[in-house]
Amino acid sequence: LLERIAETQNKWPAAIEYLDAILDIDSDNVMVLCKKRDIYERNREWEDLLDIQQKILKGKLTPGKEKEESRKLLGFKYELGRYYIESGSTDKAVKILKSVIKSDTNFIAAYIALADAYLKDGDSKEAQDVLMEGYEETSSLVLLVRLEDHFIDEVEPVTIIDIYQKAIHKDQKDLRL
Repeated sequence: LLERIAETQNKWPAAIEYLDAILDIDSDNVMVLCKKRDIYERNREWEDLLDIQQKILKGKLTPGKEKEESRKLLGFKYELGRYYIESGSTDKAVKILKSVIKSDTNFIAAYIALADAYLKDGDSKEAQDVLMEGYEETSSLVLLVRLEDHFIDEVEPVTIIDIYQKAIHKDQKDLRL
């Protein structure tokens, strides 16, 4: 009850304290861990949120709930990676975004964020490689457009034309290409 009151008043540290008091008694209480995670998510405290999410995954969950919470973990890792890029910690961003892509090779936004991290570091070649790898893995037109933008910025239109020709040859029925 005290936690809910603190939460409705946007007194997040107090709400966390009340939840921690419950967790001191029952450290595996998934419902309380989820409430704590939700507060961290609302306040974009990604590092703390990841710790809580991993504790949630160690709890007793149904197979369906475990799969859902694992997907959330990937999303939270992605958000932490974006946060690291914005705060200038690109080395941390690269590490975490690579782990996201390793876990889910179809996570298109992670490829884009990883390329952004490399670009922020001035590593255009590595950004290009990430976008290319992502496109080859997913056939995502979003990644193809990002590649197009990249090669136009690099004044290499021949390269993107070649990539488009290969893509069209690979899938001649895809009218979007």
